[in-house]
Amino acid sequence: MVEFNHDQGALHWCLTLDGLGSYSGTYTPAAGETRYDAYQRIRSAVLEEAGRADGLVPVTLFFDLQPNVLAVPVVV
Repeated sequence: MVEFNHDQGALHWCLTLDGLGSYSGTYTPAAGETRYDAYQRIRSAVLEEAGRADGLVPVTLFFDLQPNVLAVPVVV
């Protein structure tokens, strides 16, 4: 199960679904998990959280998955 902003995961994600809006959180993938695997797990968790009762599957408008770190410039 994907947790929504409870713990700081290794990756930060943003997902926008047509008719549902935007969601974001952090995620730590299992060993060997691909970007596609992460997308499917995150999207499924968002749909479950949103409680889609009508059975329609919304279109993904945007998905981004990035390392959950800030790049700090090195001063020489």
